Amino acid sequence: MNTGIMSRVVRLTAATLCVVAASVGAQQREGDSEVRRRALIEQWDGVAGATEASTGVSFTSWLAAVGSARGSLRAAVTVPQAQRWTSIGPRGLYMDNGFFGSLPQLDAGRVPALAFHPTDRNIIYAGTSAGGVWKSTNEGASWVPLTDTECSLATGSIAIDPVNPDIVYVGTGEVYEATAGCGVLRSTDGGATWSSFGANVFTQNAATSWAIYSLVVDRASAGTTNATTLLAATLRGIMRSTNSGQTWTVVTPALTFSDLKQHPTDPNVLYAARVGVASSAFPPGLWRSNDRGANWAQVATFGTDSVQRMEIAVSPARPGSVWMLAGRPDRQLGGLWRWDDATNSRTTLDAIGPRQPEPSGRINFGGQSDYNLMIAVDPVDDNVIYIGGVRAYKSVDGGTSFREMAERIHVDWHAVAVDPNDARRVLAGNDGGLFLSRDKGSTWQSLNAGLTTSLHYPGLSLHPTDPTGVLTGLQDNGTIITRNGIAQWNGVFGGDGAFTAINPDAPTTYYVSSQNGNLFRMNGTTGAATRIWVDTTTERRRAFIAPFVLDASRPSRLYFGGARLFRTENQGAAWTPISPDLTRGTGVINAIALAPSDSNVIFVGTNDGNVRYSRDFGATWLAPQTTLPTRTITDFAVNPTNANTAVVTIGGSGGPHVYITRDGGATWSNITGTLPDVTTQAVVWGPGGRLYVGNMYGVYESTNEGQSWTRQSGMPTIRITDLVYNARTNRLVAATYGRGIWAYDFAAATEVLRGDVNNDGQVNAADALLIQQALIGVQIPSTVSLFPAADANCDGKMEILDALVVLKFAVGETVAGACAGTRR
Repeated sequence: MNTGIMSRVVRLTAATLCVVAASVGAQQREGDSEVRRRALIEQWDGVAGATEASTGVSFTSWLAAVGSARGSLRAAVTVPQAQRWTSIGPRGLYMDNGFFGSLPQLDAGRVPALAFHPTDRNIIYAGTSAGGVWKSTNEGASWVPLTDTECSLATGSIAIDPVNPDIVYVGTGEVYEATAGCGVLRSTDGGATWSSFGANVFTQNAATSWAIYSLVVDRASAGTTNATTLLAATLRGIMRSTNSGQTWTVVTPALTFSDLKQHPTDPNVLYAARVGVASSAFPPGLWRSNDRGANWAQVATFGTDSVQRMEIAVSPARPGSVWMLAGRPDRQLGGLWRWDDATNSRTTLDAIGPRQPEPSGRINFGGQSDYNLMIAVDPVDDNVIYIGGVRAYKSVDGGTSFREMAERIHVDWHAVAVDPNDARRVLAGNDGGLFLSRDKGSTWQSLNAGLTTSLHYPGLSLHPTDPTGVLTGLQDNGTIITRNGIAQWNGVFGGDGAFTAINPDAPTTYYVSSQNGNLFRMNGTTGAATRIWVDTTTERRRAFIAPFVLDASRPSRLYFGGARLFRTENQGAAWTPISPDLTRGTGVINAIALAPSDSNVIFVGTNDGNVRYSRDFGATWLAPQTTLPTRTITDFAVNPTNANTAVVTIGGSGGPHVYITRDGGATWSNITGTLPDVTTQAVVWGPGGRLYVGNMYGVYESTNEGQSWTRQSGMPTIRITDLVYNARTNRLVAATYGRGIWAYDFAAATEVLRGDVNNDGQVNAADALLIQQALIGVQIPSTVSLFPAADANCDGKMEILDALVVLKFAVGETVAGACAGTRR
């Protein structure tokens, strides 16, 4: 975001790597999902009507930018190398967020889709909300991303062909966030390569139809690449393909269907969940097909009750029955029912438990049923039912009563599956990633080590001298911190993590925030936190991810944006408004920047399309003479040596996205050029006057101030939410919404003694232990430098083999191809 290095860096001492006490993290409740969804649409896409609903990108623009690139398998922790984008984590994170998180187990980004392999219990697929599809071949011990360069990393559903499990189908798009899809992806080689189908059908007429809630592979015709029948539940009807996904037709009215299941023993019969308004011509309820999805009819309704979302389940233990879990329009739990084909009737299940507050005071099923809702029934014992909302529950009496399960696992449950070959194994996805139970939900194990799927908001901070040190905020997983290339990162603050900053004169003091501008000053040594609330009661408006920046020329001074701009001169002890309402009357400030060379110069942008600037320390505010698009202003970058030159980025689609001023803000020139017409959220000046912008597809570079742009290779097709360049380490860092943090080093790495990670001039067992500890997430001393020293066989990766190489070198054994003990 801002080019002021010291305003966005953080000193990460060993003490800061400890998880902050529950008195800080656990008290920060996560942001409401619907509030967050609306806020992100406004923040990234602009005011209502300015762009296509909920997406910020048109489908044609998406395909034009992505082209026909295909993904490839990758594994291990890649050692950062010069002039190449490298994923630096987090490969899982430790977040002490009270009973909202999973400590002492690892969390990761949201997982709304998952699948067991039908014959190999070690193979698991996980579909992440914005980080693509991942595959494990060792029951979740390690993961590889499969769809990094496909047309969408937003994943709503996964289905494996039961006859030929190498054929995998993915329904792209996730409707509950501002992420888009592009139809159905199909792989015929277990995820190594993909083809895309059905884009014209799945996106026709309505942008919000891009999400595919559920996919079914027909068992009777499975196993082919040209004659298998597929069914998909979407926001505008049930889609059907009879040629393995190559073409699709709509087989129902254009209604919202949120789930789809095939009869467990009769493949001719399928069931679908219809949601909607009770008084409509097609009220919510259960639909059924008796001819493998060609024709459908409604068989059960909910009378006068409207349903905003519904999930259904079937079980071989009770063929012909369908369990229906519904959420009401007020987002509360609507109820649980069982439909029985044999009696052609619906039974209401009492579902005692989820609606009752827990004795511990924990929230129960919650009021986000449009966002988090899941159900599964045991394939052997139909009395065992799993349901989830904010929290997860299990019934052993057929749904009459439920008790909470997974008490120390992350909240907001989206997906659940019971292994059809071993009912003891239950796989679940929530806002904290992926978890596996091997005892029917009694205990749960995190499978998040290696899932680099975190969703990052703007406000990234970098360590001033350690290029691997990062402080950053995430969706539903608070604020996390790391240094020295640790694979798993530690949480320091809860809620939805937002902007961060550092006091360069007292580098163990930094600032973190959560949703709605909940701002704290923290002592990185002790973990103590002081709330520095900004009173915006006059206009009562602030962004969900509210921006603040620190003035590097005077670190006790910070700025915070509501509808007006606020300033503090004493580290947040007192705040003063220094501007009028800078919005168009109903918006909020979304971006703030100070000129690094002149702190009198301030730029402010709002989510309703205003740019305002001051050249006299906020005494007066000016509007540009140039008419800019009335979409969300997402970021500024002021030239580090010239306060008159600045760049602004603009969200949404349907017009220019990048402008430059060379006269201090009075006039602006469009330098969008060949950049794709998609939400553009980040901009930064790099070395040698280079410009970098981040948008829906990655990072673009210009070496001539925007006259031409080139997309940088090596990064997934992913939304960039922040860009920060640290001139002291010569490293550019990108925050993504779904694929973690990426780094680009401009300078070549200096030679180091390979294997000597503790910098004592020797390669011994202590170094091997440190490599092993780093790989499993143990925070190591600040004197340790993992990269590139930990790559003891010089293959570009840090893995357990490197620890073994170091051990063998220490006892005098040689390993073919190893470079331990040499300087490289």
